[in-house]
Amino acid sequence: MAAHTSSHPATAPSHAASDLGSDHEETVGDVVRIFADRIRRMFAAGRAHGAAFFTPSHAKPVSTLAPATTGSAGLRETAEPWLLDKVLRAPELDEPRRNYADFMDMIGDPRGEFIRLQIAAVHDDPASPEARRRMLAADRLLKQHGTAWAGAITGLVESYVFSRGFVELVVMGARDFLASAARLKELAPVMHLEVSDAVGVWGERLLRSELLEPLRSLSLDGCGLTDRHAELIAENGALINLRWLSLANNEIGKYGVHVLASSPNLRSVRFVNLIGNPYDPTPRFAHEDSRVVDVWQRTDDHQLPQTSRTEPWMRTDSLPSPFVPDRFRLALAQPAGTGAARVGAAAVA
Repeated sequence: MAAHTSSHPATAPSHAASDLGSDHEETVGDVVRIFADRIRRMFAAGRAHGAAFFTPSHAKPVSTLAPATTGSAGLRETAEPWLLDKVLRAPELDEPRRNYADFMDMIGDPRGEFIRLQIAAVHDDPASPEARRRMLAADRLLKQHGTAWAGAITGLVESYVFSRGFVELVVMGARDFLASAARLKELAPVMHLEVSDAVGVWGERLLRSELLEPLRSLSLDGCGLTDRHAELIAENGALINLRWLSLANNEIGKYGVHVLASSPNLRSVRFVNLIGNPYDPTPRFAHEDSRVVDVWQRTDDHQLPQTSRTEPWMRTDSLPSPFVPDRFRLALAQPAGTGAARVGAAAVA
């Protein structure tokens, strides 16, 4: 599957690994350096050096592993869950991912290179030659190893997309997401959901669910949503972290857009796509060869009442782009802070 593509060697510490007790939490960088030192010493001496250190409760401390397995594989069994836990706890940060990548390098896993390539690419100018080179290199690694790196996620979702080295976007129906959300949270830093089916009671349950809280982007295109569904979205406090929302090709009218614009729960949203709905207050852009050649405001019958906090929606200069912005990049941007969502522009050919 195509990936969405978007980096430091460890040095040996002077203190021994045994300084880490089971209830003592070191920084990720300290632990990675300890592992690097331990691997070098183990491979040089040809024997295991067992010592307990802080790990998640489900991971085995090195001291419990048999000598025959306490090499690179044994360290991976111990270290990888710990490092993944740090990624899951801070999904927007690059540093835990870089530390994970460092450890992958130490044990000879190409995923380390893949993570660094995608981290760099998501911060690059997407039109730059360097970004293109990094994306192509990441895609080559993904084609070879992507299914293995996705792991158990492949059996839970319809499709998935990697960003910054980990599965961040999943595509699945409302019912399946509600059933699998807790498991997904253990497996990957999923921050983006594309709902393929939100019809009936399962769609309403999804829009009311607290399981949406980790999301930074949500796509509900063509799901038959009405003003009632817009109300459920606006009322869901779990969407407080959302930055990007696509509701294209539904049946949302003026009232539904009004409640979305007035919702304090959507104050961090930077982009909303309402193209293809009966009511769409979006500014219009005309473009030619990827250049914006004209922009105009919608007529009065497509403007919201002044009681709605609509200024960010209606000002053309407040929009992040005349085109649909990259949801992965926008997720890393600072929240809007005040006001309601910014409705994305419809590009007119």
